[in-house]
Amino acid sequence: MKVIAKSRNGKMLKIGEDEKSAKWYFLADPVIKFVEGNIEVGSEVTIKYEQSGGKSIITYITKGEGISTETPPKDSKPTCEICGKELKDSKYKKCYSCQYLNKNEENSNTPTEYIDTSISKDELIKREAVAHATSRVMIGLQGHINPNNVSTIYTTVYNIILKLVENK
Repeated sequence: MKVIAKSRNGKMLKIGEDEKSAKWYFLADPVIKFVEGNIEVGSEVTIKYEQSGGKSIITYITKGEGISTETPPKDSKPTCEICGKELKDSKYKKCYSCQYLNKNEENSNTPTEYIDTSISKDELIKREAVAHATSRVMIGLQGHINPNNVSTIYTTVYNIILKLVENK
């Protein structure tokens, strides 16, 4: 196979026997660095590539003849590097739970000393609702109150709404 063209950004190669049969391939990051100094248009190359998300991505390239495809079996899906859960595609290395919900201790970025576990879930929901209602009241008061007194007014409104909620 022969390199027919390079993309302007250097992240793709058009490879084939001639212009009509040539196909564009994306380059994996380590391959990009190798191609920059070693492969020119017109060079004979041997490549290995994978199909991922409808793209052909070159994972190995060297000067010389031939082509080889390394396509992962249809059944094998990428997995989370922390918990091993099957992922939708190889775009991400971690599942949603490990990435955002900090289920695993090694991935946890939340300082645990600030979490008050003595408060029940119902109490947290109530506090969140009161804080939301207070913020809506503050939005309604915009332009009517002195910005220097916002924290005092917020605390007052929060306590009034909290008392109303607790009395019901």
